[in-house]
Amino acid sequence: WADRFDRDLTDIFAVQDEIAGLIAQNLHLKLGVESRRTRTVNPEAHRLMLEGRHFWNQRNATGFARAETAFLKAIEIDPTFAEPHAGLAGVYVIRAIYRQLGESVTRDSDDMSRARVAASKAVELDPGLAEAHAVLGFLHMSDRDNLAAQRSFEQALKLSPNSATAHSWYGVLLLISGRIDLALERYAKAAKLDPLWFINLQNLTEALFYAGRYDEALKVSDRATTLRSDPFIPHLGLRAQILLALGRRDEAVQMARALRTNFAADTRWIADATAIRILNLGDQTTEAQAYAAEVLARLDPRTAVRAQVLAALGRYGESLAALGQTRAAELRYIFYE
Repeated sequence: WADRFDRDLTDIFAVQDEIAGLIAQNLHLKLGVESRRTRTVNPEAHRLMLEGRHFWNQRNATGFARAETAFLKAIEIDPTFAEPHAGLAGVYVIRAIYRQLGESVTRDSDDMSRARVAASKAVELDPGLAEAHAVLGFLHMSDRDNLAAQRSFEQALKLSPNSATAHSWYGVLLLISGRIDLALERYAKAAKLDPLWFINLQNLTEALFYAGRYDEALKVSDRATTLRSDPFIPHLGLRAQILLALGRRDEAVQMARALRTNFAADTRWIADATAIRILNLGDQTTEAQAYAAEVLARLDPRTAVRAQVLAALGRYGESLAALGQTRAAELRYIFYE
């Protein structure tokens, strides 16, 4: 439609309503598609919702805290606004997963419980909100109920076929289910829909690495690296693995050492185990053992990261014994190795 809309910036929400109404009317007339129910949104609540999404995508402790604050403020202003409830659920579930992938292990964390409440509230307020169904899918996946997770992701994509989040999270489910071919398709689709979303490019890089497509993985890694000003430790660990696989051992060892010097970063996943493995393979055994001693001293003994560190040292029997309570989010690191 080639209509033109000239208004003052202060009328932006009125313009959005007008455009949405026109599109809905045209869709209904031309395709017989019913539009979703219309609603009035408080401008400040909407701004806070966008702010929350921004900080959530930073994927670190500070970002999660600021996102949580923004979503809670949006809900306080407008409790019937479904999007911040879904956003809050996203914060809780991803923060819980990141803790499970790191040093802190709370197997049935408060965040997971909060995520279920927030996601259910979002669906109650707006059953047609795709991101709420996507969060429910992630929750099901974390509970290892893969069939329910699949249903939720498919429902999210039915409601919003261009949801990059739903495609990417569905990709995680496919990856831990052993369908790396289909996972790659989902990640690639998400990257096409949202080419500036760093964490999806991280996932795509990881899947390409596990598929043995190292040159492609490095190219995607290059793209991802340009999108962050701060070092994302899991990505550096993954990049080091790619360099080693490409035969660039000296560069891989150098990056492994850089990970050790950046020990204060709060999001690490299996980057330390990766660095220890690379140092071991690079004939830096003493250095690898000292690094491992530092990591093991600060790890909760139940975390799967401990198992990865032990495996990196070649202590496979101890590693297997440490894998007893591995969570879904951790499985993709074990499955392909």
